[in-house]
Amino acid sequence: MILLFLLFFSFTLIAASNAYRKNTTTVQTNATGISFTLYKSAESLNAKNKEVERIFFSMNHVDALVTRILLKDLNEERWEVPDSCEDYKTEFKPSAFKELKDFNSTVSPFTLTLYDQNKTLLELFKNSLVYFDKYIEFDIILPINRLFGLGERIAHFALSPGTYTLWNHENPSPFDDGTGGYNLYSSHPFYVTQTADKKKFLAIFFKNTNAQDAVITLKEDARYQVTHKTIGGVIDLFVFHPSTLGKALEKYHTLIGRPYLPAFWAMGVQQSRWGYRSEWDMKRVIRGYEHYQIPFDALTLDIDYMRDYEIFTVEESRYPNFLKVVEEMHSKKISLVLIVDPGIKVRKGYHVYDGFVREKACIRSARYPPFSVGIVWPGMCVFPDFFNPNAVRLWKEGLKELYNKTKYDGLMLDMLDISSFSDGDVDGDLETGESADDCKFNPANHPKEEFDDLPYYPGNMNLELGTLSVSAYHCAHNEYEDKFFKDYNVHNLFCYHLSKTTSQYFVELTGRRPFMLPRSTTFGSGHYTSHWQGDNWSTWAHMRLSVAGLFSFQLFGIPHVGSDVCGFGGSGDAELCARWYQVGAFYTFTRNHNMRTFLPQEPWWFYENEREEERELVVNAAKSAIRQKYSLLRLYYTKMIEVHLKGGYVVGPMFFEYPEDDEAFSGMEESVMVGGAVLVSLALRPKQYWINQYFPNADWYELKTGKRVRAYDTKRSKGDKIMLEASFNYNHMHIKGGSIIPYQETEEAKILRAVDLLEMPIDLIIALTSKPNPQSAGTLIVEDGITAGLKEKKLYKQYNILCSAAGGIEISFSKLSTGYVKKFANEQVSRIRLYGVNHTKKFGKPRLTLNNGNTIDLDAEVDKDLGTMVIDTKRISIEDMKKIVLLESVRSPYDL
Repeated sequence: MILLFLLFFSFTLIAASNAYRKNTTTVQTNATGISFTLYKSAESLNAKNKEVERIFFSMNHVDALVTRILLKDLNEERWEVPDSCEDYKTEFKPSAFKELKDFNSTVSPFTLTLYDQNKTLLELFKNSLVYFDKYIEFDIILPINRLFGLGERIAHFALSPGTYTLWNHENPSPFDDGTGGYNLYSSHPFYVTQTADKKKFLAIFFKNTNAQDAVITLKEDARYQVTHKTIGGVIDLFVFHPSTLGKALEKYHTLIGRPYLPAFWAMGVQQSRWGYRSEWDMKRVIRGYEHYQIPFDALTLDIDYMRDYEIFTVEESRYPNFLKVVEEMHSKKISLVLIVDPGIKVRKGYHVYDGFVREKACIRSARYPPFSVGIVWPGMCVFPDFFNPNAVRLWKEGLKELYNKTKYDGLMLDMLDISSFSDGDVDGDLETGESADDCKFNPANHPKEEFDDLPYYPGNMNLELGTLSVSAYHCAHNEYEDKFFKDYNVHNLFCYHLSKTTSQYFVELTGRRPFMLPRSTTFGSGHYTSHWQGDNWSTWAHMRLSVAGLFSFQLFGIPHVGSDVCGFGGSGDAELCARWYQVGAFYTFTRNHNMRTFLPQEPWWFYENEREEERELVVNAAKSAIRQKYSLLRLYYTKMIEVHLKGGYVVGPMFFEYPEDDEAFSGMEESVMVGGAVLVSLALRPKQYWINQYFPNADWYELKTGKRVRAYDTKRSKGDKIMLEASFNYNHMHIKGGSIIPYQETEEAKILRAVDLLEMPIDLIIALTSKPNPQSAGTLIVEDGITAGLKEKKLYKQYNILCSAAGGIEISFSKLSTGYVKKFANEQVSRIRLYGVNHTKKFGKPRLTLNNGNTIDLDAEVDKDLGTMVIDTKRISIEDMKKIVLLESVRSPYDL
């Protein structure tokens, strides 16, 4: 009761207000921005909470589409998040601004209005601007009420009014109902909203790593207001001005670091379980996938492989021939992923612990010096301080030691929230003998009780719940100039630095593309890692909302993401797991993973009352869905490379492609658009036998057959709903008119490994459109799928393909020059499939013109009923192709 009273009393002290005035005599302008001072009268300051008297305000157009707004204490130095990526400084082009046209501000109280094309875009500080030592509040009024982002949480993709907390901690999969405190492992203070011009989106990034709430309210004029409440740092806002969603995300990802490129095998299917306790278990799982002929690319081992859960060790009594087993896996093109936790067991004689203590490379404790101690799987643990170069070096030595023992291909990075089974630091009684502190940290200036009574608690939660004390501190050297950082400020960055160090060192060690899978992330993490959505449960609700998480992380710059297929906790039934494979196969990251205390859930384990049909249901659904996904892997990976090169998204909801169609926002989690071209329909509820799929106004074709299910209608703006059977044997996939995609037949070839696709030729599917001036376009990127440095060394070939169907049909091929000359089997084209060919026209024989000037007449097959044409391109390399022309003809063997 006392605590509740204190919290309420704190809230009343910091009720929303804005009493800051603009000092007009301090205004300074330059070509790209403006700055001035804000102030409050001394007598009005809140002395108890150390209210800031003078604020330095600056606003600059750092790019034509990006404005940075910065408010910081003019008198006292505060924690500011350093840049995670330098690319934007060379790639952003500062733009001129003009007051009254681009923005306007009031003097007392100070408010700010941003304009776009002479219309109000954003209103800032209209209802609140509070700036205390440990509490900052301000509001932003958005143009409309569609809002996406602010992760991580289990909720629908579109956020409703409510309070959304951001603070990395283990909070096993609660549903976030908007009442605060139900956030998950990651913190991404970034969101996008549609504008009045529905084709355009604006985005906002609040660059702040402290614990915070974002409170969404619906105003009377139907606009959303977002009130940001954080307990530290500064106000550092980046506003991404209205543009297409893709362009806005490209700018944001350039700012924080564009997504990394995982190895191609990591786009396939992985199997994991907390409970594979021996080499026999490893072999059993591999035999199961081989027996049932289910495609499978990687085996993940949880903490079972370690000796007493000590990191960088292997329990040799249960894994006596580890390297031999891994060698057998590699011979079958199966990769190995190992879990690594940051907790280092407190045990003298354990060389990893001894090394970190000796080098003073652990996070320090103000409450129980010298080092912060938490409780994790091994018992009492200390934690690496990645601000300290000694910790970085020792961590790399541990990774190398583990690699030499196991030859792992990727790492699952768990518990880096930082997660502990205790609340705050515990008294570890380490007896290290350490006394001198080389970190310029004076305990007299920073008492251990410094953060015990905060004016505000985001999410109304204990910030030390399941983690270290926020009074812990990190000892930085080198680029941080021997400073120390309080965990209160940098807690959310631990995952970033661990992931960055691990990912970069894997490249250094192997020369290969990394696959890093952290549970916890923050802005910039995607430059180095993938992400899985943590400890979910085997429920239909968790399966449905996993799709929202897939979409959200496209915004956050971590496109390689997925949820544990069939659920981590609980024992789901066969129907749920079969449907989950049909959903999870189309995540960008696909893995079956579950907990040792529940029933195994490899696909062949599912049966009830020993009924074989239950087992067959899951096996067949998994096999079919995975092969369908594999048929699109070249499309997935081409998009992965594109976002690696420039930012953007790989998959998304339908409205990403059709933002002007309000119906596309309805049921947005019930389908997935892959690469902006292929619509995958999902069955997400028990006993669901039909899918009522909405198709926007365009030409849509069945991907496999080319049958047109809907034609573009010039007289309508809306599309139609079509009932599709919700079969367990296949997913409905449709390609939209105007698209060209790479496609591979995986069913006929019985492909079992994703990497085998790199040795196969491709088909090109060209979906024609009946819109005026009909053109279809697409991209294919070809490379080896594994060598690091694709962007820096330009180790790829990019082909842009254009098809014009006005009159005759002409398909042209152009190559983006990168200087890369290596030849690949997967740039050979077996067939070109044309969908939507006008059956009233007659065409002559397709003629291919090569880049050397030679021509080849090609054979083609037509289907008059479907309106398709399949051209046999004889496995000629796309690199050699210039164009294919089909002229209209009076007499033709290809009369459709």
